[in-house]
Amino acid sequence: MTIDEQITGHINSMKLANTMKAVDSFASKHVAVIDNIIPPQLFEELRDEARALLRTEARRRETTIKESGNTPRAYLSVGRDVLAKSSRIIPKIFANETLREFLSNVAGEALERVPYQPEEYILNSQSTTGDTHGWHWDDYTYALIMVIDAPDPLLGGRIEYLPNVEWQRDNTEAYLRDVLSRRQIESIHVGAGQTYFMKSNTTLHRVAPLAGSTTRSVVVFTYASASDMVSDSITHTSMEALYPEASAALA
Repeated sequence: MTIDEQITGHINSMKLANTMKAVDSFASKHVAVIDNIIPPQLFEELRDEARALLRTEARRRETTIKESGNTPRAYLSVGRDVLAKSSRIIPKIFANETLREFLSNVAGEALERVPYQPEEYILNSQSTTGDTHGWHWDDYTYALIMVIDAPDPLLGGRIEYLPNVEWQRDNTEAYLRDVLSRRQIESIHVGAGQTYFMKSNTTLHRVAPLAGSTTRSVVVFTYASASDMVSDSITHTSMEALYPEASAALA
């Protein structure tokens, strides 16, 4: 079977109870953890491919992002264009219509292919003490994150999030301080082979800094809502700061 056929057959065979669990979690928390969203054998192949690409193609990203309140980024990453050329599996996952239909059912609205190519899919890895993906919002409404390697639960790398927090683009750092001082932060550990789906444009979130020798590697897929497709407020400035080579390729 092709990769597309494997994913489609697997999703069509998922139990209704598992789907409803994801629907309920997403409705209440804007985050849903999903087990085995692709076939286990295909995940093993994805894991091996991702690890190989990180060894040969990753670039180190270390910066602070003004648009998210001067929060830090520190990790290894393989961008979309490299993955499009060098990955056998990741582009096929993103293109699978049955997966997108499943996620649309979880979200309660139709998901669209994101209209900005550099955000379609990215491979990230944190592997050094202090590595983090600091507090931020995403440009587009939905993110699907497949965990390739999970960190030791005692050594950071947890997903921390606050749902229903709009991105305030003016005086963002002060706004962050105020929100984080008032709101209770939700926190989850997502294991290797699991996937989490997030309403990421209105969920303030981060990956907590690693606190020792451990690794967290993920593939991030981005999807748009119907309103994203006609929005004039999406700027891509954070993405351009992190991945200037992708922006240059579009120029």
